[in-house]
Amino acid sequence: SKEALFLNLPMSTWFGIPWCGRLFGLMSVHPSRVSATNQIDVAFKHPEGKRYGASLRKTARKHLKLLGLKATELSVSLVTDQQIQALNFRWRQQDKPTDVLSFPSGSDQGHSITGLLGDVVISLDTARRCAHSEKRAVEDEVARYLAHGILHLLGHDHQTRKEAREMANWEEKLLGQKGMI
Repeated sequence: SKEALFLNLPMSTWFGIPWCGRLFGLMSVHPSRVSATNQIDVAFKHPEGKRYGASLRKTARKHLKLLGLKATELSVSLVTDQQIQALNFRWRQQDKPTDVLSFPSGSDQGHSITGLLGDVVISLDTARRCAHSEKRAVEDEVARYLAHGILHLLGHDHQTRKEAREMANWEEKLLGQKGMI
């Protein structure tokens, strides 16, 4: 099946190269120009993902601008809990759904990065549940996951207190409020 093929290909093949998914009919990617030098590719694997497409693109543009990123390509996918659980198991050996996964392109990490930034995969199911429990709009929850994912692509982490403080500060700068950390 296409879904089995989707899950068995290496990440760089099925998602990191936007034309590959389109070639095999695995995702519906809608490129949107951030500026003359930035591009956001959005894939809607969740049946209701398209509803959040405009908001997601606007948020991604804002995040990239605030980070000062230029000549950058970012791929974002809205998926189901089942899909993110399969990815979480394959790449992190954790057999459970999660909110967001980040897959850096493998190139330079840092604030002056150019080129392919990487892939952010967001569970829309998890975003909806958390938004409902926190009395927040789904778009706001997705924005939090996107900020968190982009920062991971840039090499930020939250394994130590110092890293967590720095990442939390960046999330707050991007969101204008407290982020995930």
